[in-house]
Amino acid sequence: SLGQKIELEKVMIFSGGGGVNGATTFILQGLNTAFCGVVGRDLAGQEIIEGLSQSEIDIEMIKVKPGKLTDLGLIFHADSERTILLHHGASRFFGEKDIDWQKLGETKWLYIAPLWGKAADLTEKLVDFAGENKIKIAFNPSLDQLALKNISQALKKTDVLILNDGEASFLTGIKPYRENKVFQHISHSVRSYGSGDMFKSDFRQIIVITKGKNGASAFDGRLLYQVKAPEVKVVDATGAGDSFGSGFVAGLIQGKNCEKSLQLAMANAISNIQVFGANRGLLRKNPVLLKIKVEKTRWSA
Repeated sequence: SLGQKIELEKVMIFSGGGGVNGATTFILQGLNTAFCGVVGRDLAGQEIIEGLSQSEIDIEMIKVKPGKLTDLGLIFHADSERTILLHHGASRFFGEKDIDWQKLGETKWLYIAPLWGKAADLTEKLVDFAGENKIKIAFNPSLDQLALKNISQALKKTDVLILNDGEASFLTGIKPYRENKVFQHISHSVRSYGSGDMFKSDFRQIIVITKGKNGASAFDGRLLYQVKAPEVKVVDATGAGDSFGSGFVAGLIQGKNCEKSLQLAMANAISNIQVFGANRGLLRKNPVLLKIKVEKTRWSA
């Protein structure tokens, strides 16, 4: 309620955000990982840098933005309800001059987490750069990025496109979300051949759509995959989508096929939502996975 003073029973402070959460998954899965982004010149930014460094994530490409505050989220848990207040600060001003393009060109995979505000304008530059340097692209766009004028051209150049059902509806204009129509629309408008021969076959772009408690779906141009979310006690759903998307990509990088990558993705997300914090429950490499069933059907969009 506004205008009142409310006593909080417990306070916890964690790092988060799509980039931090994704990088944490990759490093825990045994992959060489660097974080490229910006923070403010404040205590929160310092904590994020130190936390990433302690996790052995390469922090050389993190820039500090003078005069800007590090992004901040306040998450209030009351019974089963969750309210989030967000402030996108320094990250909205992430620009070309903040990126060490030479170092970025050394990677084999580029995972583009959601970019907001002016930073969304980097999308086309990042995608083109990856293509020119034969870097595979996994893209988890924000609504600001999906609203860009030439976003369909950028999406065509990605190897893995990760959306939630709301973002998929926004991109396609299909509301409420109807899976078959959404996949048909995305496949016809943005699908193209990917940049590499990922599974030693005629690799096509993979589209992944997460649906919260309803699980997730994926389409690789030949097969439609459906994975249900196991019933577990949800302690904190913050970062669930990030842990699923980055878990899926980590599986692909490790050489897993689409089905096994989906199993790792779901296990990563389920593990993460059972503890407080956006990345505190993420899995380490070679975990004992839950019995997660993936249904496959041959379907042509």
